[in-house]
Amino acid sequence: MISIIIPVYNAATLLPRCLDSILSQTFSDFTLILVNDGSTDGSGRICDEYAEKDVRIRVIHKENGGVSSARNTGLDISDGDFITFIDADDEIPQEYLSTLFHAITDSKADIAICDVVFSSEGKKDNRIHCKKDVMTKAEALEILLSEEGINPGPYAKLFRAAVIGDLRFSPLKIGEDWVFNLCAFDKADSFVNCKTEYHYIDNPGGAMAGDVKYPTDEALNVSDFAAEFIKQHPGMFTDKPFYLAASRVMTYIYRFAVMPETQNKKKYMDHAVKFLRNNRKDIRKHTFFPRKEKLLFLLASYRILFHNGKLTKL
Repeated sequence: MISIIIPVYNAATLLPRCLDSILSQTFSDFTLILVNDGSTDGSGRICDEYAEKDVRIRVIHKENGGVSSARNTGLDISDGDFITFIDADDEIPQEYLSTLFHAITDSKADIAICDVVFSSEGKKDNRIHCKKDVMTKAEALEILLSEEGINPGPYAKLFRAAVIGDLRFSPLKIGEDWVFNLCAFDKADSFVNCKTEYHYIDNPGGAMAGDVKYPTDEALNVSDFAAEFIKQHPGMFTDKPFYLAASRVMTYIYRFAVMPETQNKKKYMDHAVKFLRNNRKDIRKHTFFPRKEKLLFLLASYRILFHNGKLTKL
């Protein structure tokens, strides 16, 4: 049986379409866990109405705690052999569950993945596609860390419940799903890519929406986690994942430089510079870094920023 976990927050407009796409699946052996995370737009009532019509649906109403809290609540009561996550404003094609289930059971893989198609205002904007059909742990983690081919969110995947075990989402507001995936992938041994797709619908008011104009400590914590994760697996990855983690931090530094003066600005900048300082040795030795970028990164680690043709003390 598959446990489907959906965090629900202010998705009343799109939720019925999402639920209808699940209830029309060709695969029927599932429990649908709807976690209403303090919605204020009638989403909770919609959940209850659907539960009255189908015994496979379980509804949990809770105070708003964020998408991680909602997913964790679903995990705590899930009892399926397999677990998948769907967002309340998205939808899946009719054969989605069947394709994932048969792919993971036929291959005896630990995690099945599929394409993600992103849509906004009725138009398909982008697709995430993995070129490999089967992957080892090292291959799947490299792709996930390189941010190409495997969606960083928990959706568009089917996990064996035994792989997730007691793993839960962190309370981070940024990158919590990517961190969860890294930990889950690290507990798995084999991966299969299957020929179906997950339809991600952009919903500015939904559970995944948020204002991230300026990075925060949480965004930097994700880069810290990625760098530490890579170091804990020596020889497993190419230089690219570490380069991307460091590049993200460098981007944050440039954004902090134009951030309005606030009490947090110095704290965030100190955090970002500390990341570069702690990783100077790796930045120097990695061959993936272009020479000019390597110099800029190293200068920033000494609190010197080269921006708009000028050197600035951070």
